[in-house]
Amino acid sequence: NSLLGPGDQPIGEHLMLGELGGVERDVYCAMFSLDDDTLEEGGESILASKGDLGQLLFSASTGLAALSQTLVELRSQADGLFKLRARSSEIGDLKSRLADLKERKEQIDTLATRYRQMVETRERSLAHYDEAMADRTQTQLRLDEIKNLLTALPRLAELRDSRDRLAEVQDVPEAPPSWGNELPAIHQEDIELAVKRETAKASIAELEKGLNAIVLDEIALTLGQRMDAIGELHARYVTAERDLPDRRLQLMEVDREIANNLRLLDHPQEDEPSSLMLGSRISGSIRDLVERRSGIDATLQNAKREAEEANRRLIELRSKLSSEAAASTNSTAIAALARELSALRENDHA
Repeated sequence: NSLLGPGDQPIGEHLMLGELGGVERDVYCAMFSLDDDTLEEGGESILASKGDLGQLLFSASTGLAALSQTLVELRSQADGLFKLRARSSEIGDLKSRLADLKERKEQIDTLATRYRQMVETRERSLAHYDEAMADRTQTQLRLDEIKNLLTALPRLAELRDSRDRLAEVQDVPEAPPSWGNELPAIHQEDIELAVKRETAKASIAELEKGLNAIVLDEIALTLGQRMDAIGELHARYVTAERDLPDRRLQLMEVDREIANNLRLLDHPQEDEPSSLMLGSRISGSIRDLVERRSGIDATLQNAKREAEEANRRLIELRSKLSSEAAASTNSTAIAALARELSALRENDHA
């Protein structure tokens, strides 16, 4: 019986309920489709405050639209709080909990005298516990001390041995203080040398292993010396081949020098060196001239030295003469001057 809209499509019931103010079919029939029977039943319902119509009329008269819903919620809360002949309710649960609490209270309740005895017992127990802990601490300390002594006992013999050895070397002078500073470096160097030694041992072992693995070739060994000689000759050949251009240049230089010397000797076209050799007579004359030249050079050098010495002495005499100008007429000075001049002349003649 729903209303149809355009296209013969049913209109939603919520739209109709919104327009009708929430009045449904049953409510509408109860309110507006009345006859004698429904009027009598409605009157009785209103008098008894039962039925939906009574709630509707009461809500409309008081302005409480959600009265029925509120009544339902209140009834459910009341049933949850307490309901006759119900197995569980909130009041019943609270009563059960109260009974349990009373039972626990009776179990843990203690008389004052009993409580005082228990407190005294606790105090005595605490005192005994403190004494026991103090004794335990002292015992533990003593045990630790004994343990330390037992641990140090094996080293006592080493200590005595070390003292005996130190007593034997009391006369040995003390080590310089610088040795203590050098000790870490020496220790580090010792470690490095040990590592190098182990590395060298490993290298030697590896080389010996490789050497033992080498198979000797007798034929190659017999040809080894010849190969060495061939290699040396090859090296010489390569070196000579590389030096050949330089040697040729040197030869050209020597040839030019020889040609220049031949031009100086007025024999530019001479090809035979033996023809340029001097005879014994000419060679002897040249040798005599060379010796005489060397004597002349020596005499010249001696004369130069004597001239320098004479000049030096002349300068000294002039200085003496200038200092003794006042006594220039003195015969002693004149005689000394004469002797010096005679000596100079003799040296010049010599």
